[in-house]
Amino acid sequence: MDESLHCNWLKCRKSLLVEGKAVATTCSHIFCVSCAETLFNGNKQCPACKTVLDQPDDVVLSSLNPSADYRTSVLAGLAPDVVVDIAARSLAFWQYQTSQEVSERTTEGQIACMLPGAHPAPTSRSCRPPSKP
Repeated sequence: MDESLHCNWLKCRKSLLVEGKAVATTCSHIFCVSCAETLFNGNKQCPACKTVLDQPDDVVLSSLNPSADYRTSVLAGLAPDVVVDIAARSLAFWQYQTSQEVSERTTEGQIACMLPGAHPAPTSRSCRPPSKP
């Protein structure tokens, strides 16, 4: 499965790999910078789940591929239990994002099956979207 993150704004969904940075929320959502500039302009709610985000660190700009030096400096001096907590939160974020991506792709497939001209896929309970002329 594709391990890249996608903008959680359903009208966008672009891969965040290209830009290399994104806006992340404490409610485990992530948005491309251009969507975030519009969606969070004066708004204190997550556009994906409506969680109130009124604390200073609830919405942050994140580098998706920080340098080794940055990673070292961020973790320097932190107690091992804090580092483990950070790692656990990061893994929970990825688990959530992966489950959302699977759900989104399933929904897209179900919508494609409802299109006129869709055909049942062989040996499967799914279908193929209509062929392009």
